[in-house]
Amino acid sequence: MKRLILDRGFIDGSQMRRCKRDHGIEVLIPLKKNMDVYEDVFGSVKNGEAKFPPYSSPPPDPPVDAKPAHVSREIRRREEKRRKTLEKKKAALPPLPPGQGLGEP
Repeated sequence: MKRLILDRGFIDGSQMRRCKRDHGIEVLIPLKKNMDVYEDVFGSVKNGEAKFPPYSSPPPDPPVDAKPAHVSREIRRREEKRRKTLEKKKAALPPLPPGQGLGEP
């Protein structure tokens, strides 16, 4: 578990510190509009005191078929043999009868 989202009434400050320090769990408590902290943050943003950097999405993961340079020749051969075996098994399966595709009764 990396993040724990909960209401403030369930945990106190010392337990939140313990979660972070001992277990590496981030404790997230959502703000409500009637909370003083919400008003403080909203005021800081309105006055320009708080600035948030623009979000940029992380780069896409490399394609699955890409072969990393650090993979040994033996592992590459084994993977290629595994893929060929799977293709042969898939080709050997008889086709499904009509009306028996995915999601059909």
